[in-house]
Formats: sequence, structure tokens, C-alpha cells
Amino acid sequence: MRLRVVSPAALAGVLAVLSSPAAFAGGCVHHCGGVTEGAVIRPAYNEVVHEPAVVGTRVQRIETSPGYWTASQVPAQHGFYQKSVVVRPASVSYQTVPAQYRTVHETVVVRPERVGYELRPDRHGRMVRCEVRIPAVTSTVARKVMVSPAHTVAATVPAVYKTVTVPVQISPARTSYQYTPARHDYVAHPITLKAATARIVHHPAEYASRRVYLETNPGFVPAKVEVSHRRHHRWHH
Repeated sequence: MRLRVVSPAALAGVLAVLSSPAAFAGGCVHHCGGVTEGAVIRPAYNEVVHEPAVVGTRVQRIETSPGYWTASQVPAQHGFYQKSVVVRPASVSYQTVPAQYRTVHETVVVRPERVGYELRPDRHGRMVRCEVRIPAVTSTVARKVMVSPAHTVAATVPAVYKTVTVPVQISPARTSYQYTPARHDYVAHPITLKAATARIVHHPAEYASRRVYLETNPGFVPAKVEVSHRRHHRWHH
């Protein structure tokens, strides 16, 4: 019997023939070939596999405007308050008070009491000289009496005041500084986590696991064709 190596396409044709009703009915074509154990049914080949890049997102905080200082002039602050001022100070004046008099009435003796003689009859009817007391003669006269002498009196003249409004500086002029903080924003940037790669996958040849006989006997029922693949993968990057 002649042996030959067939391709996968030829093997598929043989299997199709064997599975046809004519083959199982004993009508198999005479002198059909066989597949030898260890024969190559598919040659080895290399396949280039491209893997895309893995891209992520990175959020970055960026400064959109820097911070800065601003100077501004603050004017002086003024106010007002009221106070009393002296228009005319206090003074002392002196006044003379004249003497004070009053009228006093008093009795004065114009003629004092005295003793006189006069003739009076006694008990015998004779005229005798008798001593007679003559009362004093008085008179009421008016005269001025000083009650208080003339004197000088000091009189205090109080001060004269008025209320005036006076301006006052509460705070002087100054320069005020104010800081404006920087502004930030968040921006998303794509970032490559893993670059795109290409790798070569080696597919080894596939071999038949047993020999298949195709007999010319019309009554022969062919056995199943068993094919196992022995692959040795080698990864090439």
C-alpha cells in the first residue's frame, strides 16, 4: 500500500468521503489512500498579535491665575465732639455799702428835780414855810443812731461759657494691603499606562495521532479517524 502525506484540506475531503452514505454502504472508492501516524496535517506558522495601548486619565491641579497683593489708600477718619469753652472768665467786683442809720427817740431832762419852799398853813392856821419837791422837767427828742458803718462788699461775677463743636482725627491715613489667593483648576490628561505592543505567536504544526486504513473491501466499515494535536507554543515578543 502506498503512503502519502496529505494536507488538512485533503484530510477533510477524506473524512467527508468516509462519512458519506455511499462509503458506509460498501461503495467506497477503491484504492483510497491513508493517513500515516505522525503526518503533518497543518504546518507551523507565526501570527503577529497586536495589543493596543492601555490609556488612563490623570487629574492634575494647575494654577490658572497666581496670587497677588493689592494696595489701597485708606483716608484718615475724622469725627467731632462738643466741649464748653469760656467766653468770659469769672471776675470779682467790689461795692461800697453806706452806713446804716435809724432814728431813736429818747427822753431827756430839761430841768432836773429840785427842792423848793412854799408857804402852807399848819394845823394851827399859821402860815409856815414848807419844803416842796419839784419834779424834773423832761422832753422827748429824736436822734439818728448808726446801725452799721459803711463797708466794702466783694461780689463774684460767674464765668460765661458756650458749647462749641471741635473736629478730631480718629485714625490717620494709611495704606491697606489685601492678598488675593491664587486660583486653581483641575485638568484631566490622558496618560499611557501601557504602550501598544506587538507580539508573535508561534503555532506549531499539527500531526495525526494514528494511521487510518481505507480498505477496498466493499463490506468494510472504516473506523473513526482520531486526530490529536500536539502543539508547542512559543511566544515571541
